[in-house]
Amino acid sequence: MSSSKTAAILVALIVVVGVIQAAMYVRSRQGVAPGPVASTMPPGPGMGPGMPGPGGPGRPGFQAPNVPAQAPDFTLPLAAGGDVQLKALLAKGPVLLCFFKTECQTSQKAVPKYEAFQSQYAGKGLQVLGIVQNPPEHAAYFARQNNMSVPMAVDPAPYAVSGSYGILNTPTLVLVGADGKTLKVVPSWNRSALNDLARDIAKLTGAEYRDVSTAQDGMPDMLPG
Repeated sequence: MSSSKTAAILVALIVVVGVIQAAMYVRSRQGVAPGPVASTMPPGPGMGPGMPGPGGPGRPGFQAPNVPAQAPDFTLPLAAGGDVQLKALLAKGPVLLCFFKTECQTSQKAVPKYEAFQSQYAGKGLQVLGIVQNPPEHAAYFARQNNMSVPMAVDPAPYAVSGSYGILNTPTLVLVGADGKTLKVVPSWNRSALNDLARDIAKLTGAEYRDVSTAQDGMPDMLPG
């Protein structure tokens, strides 16, 4: 092969490599989504209804579920053993349901803060129940790691209870009155909405109001689910 032909082939190869590198650079600048972040929780399915995503109120990540006006009854196994029925809980007073999954990053940050509902209002008639879209051992591990006393119920795949409540994002809080009617829904982490929920619960139970979160506790004002 002549030297001129060899040189032409080399030039062509250089051009092809340059085009490939340019295409890769453009792709990197287009904001290709990164891979999943490793969870600090034990591995498990826990993928309930709805997909997490960025956004603000009314957009993916903060969408309120279309919860029925009359909260659907259910019976679920508890991570600590035994079963729990919503109807039986409502016979004692209002219930705050907390839907979450242990590998959800917002749940990992937000759900331990919900212990404030348990400590401040449980003694005044409110009952708090975690509904976890994970195996029981993961729910129990989460509670131990975060020093939570909130009972944890397990909603196993295909997450029928979460589906009946129309859950779109985790975490999501649903306040149910003693009459079984849905009173308030707070999806994802929203400090203002959570403190408003605490005010409603204080009025409902006659307990003293206390903030769930303040600007000094290190949590942001909002986090998408």
